[in-house]
Amino acid sequence: MTFVEYLTRASSAEIKQYVVEISSDKKFHEQLERTWQNFSRRSSVWWAPGVGKTLGMAIYVLCRELKPSHVVETGVSTGVSSSYILHALAKNQYGLLHSVDFPQYDSPPNHNISKPETGWLIPEGLRERWHLTIGKSQDKLIPVLEKIQTIDVFLHDSEHTYQNMMWEYRTVWHYLRIGGVLLSHNIDMNSAFPNFCRNTSSPFFYFAGMGGTSKTGTSVH
Repeated sequence: MTFVEYLTRASSAEIKQYVVEISSDKKFHEQLERTWQNFSRRSSVWWAPGVGKTLGMAIYVLCRELKPSHVVETGVSTGVSSSYILHALAKNQYGLLHSVDFPQYDSPPNHNISKPETGWLIPEGLRERWHLTIGKSQDKLIPVLEKIQTIDVFLHDSEHTYQNMMWEYRTVWHYLRIGGVLLSHNIDMNSAFPNFCRNTSSPFFYFAGMGGTSKTGTSVH
């Protein structure tokens, strides 16, 4: 995965080791698939999976390589990305995931429909490293960051408006350690990510709809 190599500066041999590890983890992937199928059969609410398996594995490899103490993500939805992050942290035997999510459902409001919980796909055995905050990132992200102070990895996958994406990038940047990684899903929806990277003179890497950059010490203009 060249995307992860660029972001972590790890050797291709190191990256390959983790790619093989997650690719061959049938138990983990079968568990996600089984949970998804069971939910689909009994629920009237449809949730898009968001980050898929390919990006999930890339995030897993990145977290295995960086061994982060604190990962922060905005936007959880079903919990695909959260599951891969938490699986990596469990393998590392180290680190926490802090998620901020404002649940939205793709079905008309109906009091007879049982709304699924945020991150329902996340395996129960991985949740001990997960701290979830419900609310909009504009209201909840700064308090989470203030509590942690320094983060290693950030993943944006919440509201994909230019204003919100740019606000999250700029806000998180001050808490991201030097050498830390900022990831953003769906960067093709507007120009926020490339503009932010240009403003901070940061490297810009792209993979399957995901943008990534690493902090080199440049401040936000």
